[in-house]
Amino acid sequence: MDYKSFEYLYKDAQKALNDHHLMDALTCLNGILYNIDDVELHNEKDSICNDYNFMLNFFQQGGTDSGRLDVYRKIVNRTYVLLDRSSRKFRLKNYEKTYSKHFANTTAQEIEAPIQLFNRIWTSDIYKTTDREGLLSHFDNLNTESQLQVVSAIMLSLQEYFDLEKFKVIIQFCQHSNPYIRARAIVAFVWIYMQYVHRIENQPELKEAISILGTDAKFKSELSILQKELLLSLETANVEKKLQKDILPDLLSAKDIKDAKIDFTFIDDELSKSLENPSYSDVGNKKMANKMKELINMGKEGVDINIGTFAMLKSFPFFMEIANWFAPFNSKHPEVQQLLDSENPSNPIQILLNTGNFCDSDKFSLCIMLKLMPPTQRGMVLSQLTAQFDGLEEGINDIQPETKNIKIIIRNYLQDLYRFYKLHPNRSEFTDPFKMDLLLTNYKEIELILDTPSYYEELVTTLIQRKRYSDAISYLNKIKDVNSQFDLIQKLAFCHQKMEDYQQAISYYEQADLIQPDNEWVIQQMRLCYSALHLYQGELKCLTKLERINPNEPKISLHIGRCLMQMGKYEEAAGRFYEMEYKGENVLTSRRAIGWCNFKLKKFEQAEKYYQKLSEDSNATWEDHLNYGHVLWANHQTQRAIEFYKKYISLVLKEKNTEPLRAFDKDKKELLKQGIQEVDINMMRDILAQFIMYNEN
Repeated sequence: MDYKSFEYLYKDAQKALNDHHLMDALTCLNGILYNIDDVELHNEKDSICNDYNFMLNFFQQGGTDSGRLDVYRKIVNRTYVLLDRSSRKFRLKNYEKTYSKHFANTTAQEIEAPIQLFNRIWTSDIYKTTDREGLLSHFDNLNTESQLQVVSAIMLSLQEYFDLEKFKVIIQFCQHSNPYIRARAIVAFVWIYMQYVHRIENQPELKEAISILGTDAKFKSELSILQKELLLSLETANVEKKLQKDILPDLLSAKDIKDAKIDFTFIDDELSKSLENPSYSDVGNKKMANKMKELINMGKEGVDINIGTFAMLKSFPFFMEIANWFAPFNSKHPEVQQLLDSENPSNPIQILLNTGNFCDSDKFSLCIMLKLMPPTQRGMVLSQLTAQFDGLEEGINDIQPETKNIKIIIRNYLQDLYRFYKLHPNRSEFTDPFKMDLLLTNYKEIELILDTPSYYEELVTTLIQRKRYSDAISYLNKIKDVNSQFDLIQKLAFCHQKMEDYQQAISYYEQADLIQPDNEWVIQQMRLCYSALHLYQGELKCLTKLERINPNEPKISLHIGRCLMQMGKYEEAAGRFYEMEYKGENVLTSRRAIGWCNFKLKKFEQAEKYYQKLSEDSNATWEDHLNYGHVLWANHQTQRAIEFYKKYISLVLKEKNTEPLRAFDKDKKELLKQGIQEVDINMMRDILAQFIMYNEN
């Protein structure tokens, strides 16, 4: 049987079992076993078929049995296990893949290298109860680093094939006293449950164990932390794109950065210093500084901003071993020991590793890179680092691994996992959990654990921060009396607003306004919703309230003026802008608005006065010249109008990404309203088209 035929049979059998079509699954399994020479597997298949046929015959004869459901479940579970064992047997023999290459058919030894132990557990067969007991007994004799790798190896093994006994081990470790072991176990528990939700639903024993685990307050709290970190991990792909396409190109092109020869491995600290650089005073540098600040804030928020930097450092021979992707960092590890002097707290590399926000995988990458550098270059880097981290020695003495809180432990471990599933050369051979639905309450047994109003309320903010507005709405609707709580009702409104369901958002904002009248944020958001719907009367009502709350706020007066213009109340709008110009507030904007209002009111002399001022300003835009041309033409000054139309065209052509005549065409209706004939508009357009052809050639 070839690869494709096997995969078809295997997937069909899995689907049949998930759908509880047992006979279809057994038919597929029979086809798989036809090519496998294993007496034990064939005997088990025959036993399952006999037991199921007996059950079917008893049912046909009208027999009833209160334990029928339990018997049926056991037969289904036996079929699942047989399918897994048969699949494993076939793949080990016929597939030249990572799993097969690392398969180690060895027995446990009293002294076993961490990589050997990892590979043996990862590629092990489906466990029996005695195997589980033996693993737990051996686990207690291992050092902490090996224990952590064992937990990851169990998870990887479970991803290949579901194993009831191994999953029991994971559940047990979810309550381990060591937070590092507990963190890895909780991640494994969640991911394996997600992958095998159909099978676990068919395992009453497991469901009971999960239910008992869910009564542990610490587990429940850490599960909530994991949910937040999982949602945060989804930002990594977006951040990586932003770094590569937006932020880093600007940083690399900046003279100050180039001259400093900054190594982006240490980007957090260098960016912080750069923001304090007084040379960032012009517009371009301020823009770059804002991007740098955005990068720092993302890192502080917990978003993984280091992956782009370290992605290229995962090709070292060290990472050819699967086990090393899951290795906890240890300064005594043979790969880094010669680089790190554990007895010297002033070692700049040691300081960096303890103070930097690096996951274990990146720490290994960094150290291996430095170790491979020529001595002279490494000395220069060490010298720079010594100066950079001078004075921090005392601080790192207080930073011990065991003092890290569980949130940071989970976050760093997820970063290690993200690198493995996204960067490993053979990543396509592994089930990527980051591609699954990572909202835990979408899984029944986990939802039962987390199903409390406080959990939903706590996670709503996280969901909104991650822009998962639909999920946030779902969570909010699970909270009792949500419509009577101001904080929650305004979040509900905000989510609908972000989903562009503006009418519903307005409805909720109005409810929030009844609970807590004159809340400035609520009224402002309601105004934006009215504006999006072009309901300017409602927008004006909100702006009037805001003006009453903040009577001297220029921005509000500006928005009121614009709103009045949208409503066609140009006299009233012009009055607003005259007042703002007199006070020296938003002068350019006010002059533009006054000029346009007078144009609409056919007060061309007054409009010309203001557009003349605008045209003489160094900040004049092509829109200003276009509108000035309209005013002059409407006032029968055709030659001068053409002069400013040409200025408009010249500025638009410099932008290169704007169709030159699009704005002129868009304003055709306005020109017609001012009494200009359509034939004249068409001829003017051709004059401008000639000008464009001449300038482009």
